[in-house]
Amino acid sequence: MFNRTRIMTAVAVPAVAALGFGALATASAASATTPATPAAAQTAHVATAASTRLLVVGDHGSDVRNWQQDIDRVAGKIGGIPHLATDGAYGPRTAAATRAFQRYAHLSVDGVVGPNTRSAMTTALHGSPTPAAQPILRRGDHGQAVRVWQTDLDNLSTAAGRGGGLGTVLVDGSFGPATEGLTVALQKVEHIAPDGIVGPHTRTAYLTLLASENKTNS
Repeated sequence: MFNRTRIMTAVAVPAVAALGFGALATASAASATTPATPAAAQTAHVATAASTRLLVVGDHGSDVRNWQQDIDRVAGKIGGIPHLATDGAYGPRTAAATRAFQRYAHLSVDGVVGPNTRSAMTTALHGSPTPAAQPILRRGDHGQAVRVWQTDLDNLSTAAGRGGGLGTVLVDGSFGPATEGLTVALQKVEHIAPDGIVGPHTRTAYLTLLASENKTNS
């Protein structure tokens, strides 16, 4: 259940920070005290990041192992993503962790590691010099971005469990009164301006609340 007394400190963030990618890149840079990875190992890892091989349940090999290592590196920094054993076997746990990452990165949640998922992981790990900003959404908007936001709102209720959360909304790609109402409810829970507009602060509030619910119900 949501803790409606929790106060979140508002921090001005660029739109891309709604995905937390900038923060992850900063955290990686701040870890300068960690022993450096040998150059050969770094080169090998960059090469796998550019791989075009699709990974699905049942796959095995070094590509799977490298993907599991990537997931393990962001685990703990992104709410809901578990640490993985890097055994090179793409099983149910790896698929579940991949879906959690895709949900976080606002991608199609299919558990398949394809180009978009790899690109999002590269951004999460290393940052991007020209990241694409997430769109600002408001009542009357339509399209895939609205559909993704509606799915995010539903994910909060799933994370809360037992019928908790803000409630659910029909994922139809139309930003109507129901979607606006749940957006306002989220904003009120996280103590930000309840204007029903999905901007960077609201996206950050969503990630904060999702991480809290995942931790509470894990």
